[in-house]
Amino acid sequence: RSQNSMSVKKIYLTVFNLASWLGWTYIFFVCSAFIAESLRGAASLTMAAETLLNKPTYALYQQSITVLSLLQTLQWMELVHTLLRLTPSNLVIQFFQLSGRYNVLILSVLYTSYFHEKQIISDKSYCNDYLGWGYTSLLFAWSLAEVIRYPFYM
Repeated sequence: RSQNSMSVKKIYLTVFNLASWLGWTYIFFVCSAFIAESLRGAASLTMAAETLLNKPTYALYQQSITVLSLLQTLQWMELVHTLLRLTPSNLVIQFFQLSGRYNVLILSVLYTSYFHEKQIISDKSYCNDYLGWGYTSLLFAWSLAEVIRYPFYM
């Protein structure tokens, strides 16, 4: 019976980590394509940086926000995995990391729909004028870290 529960645990964690890795890989490629498209045709590094810093991010937001929200919410399961002793992680560190990421997601990224609903600013304007390069760099950093991290657990 112990071997059965061990194999069920291993299968579950492998599927969980594979699904998470696939999601973050999608985000990474969407973000990388956005950056590459922004840099295409730039005559100099300065021009490339200026183009990237000023490029509207609404299209990137539309392509990524649903998957990003799902993945960040799914990461709370990692806390449950630690509580159930399925994984040997530090609960306190995990909690603070996930709380920080979720606060960023809720307070800055998901406010787009709130502002739009209250007719304060359109979601397109909010993404392009306020999220901008910050959203692109956030996606790139988070997805790069997760694309590297998840294969270690599979």
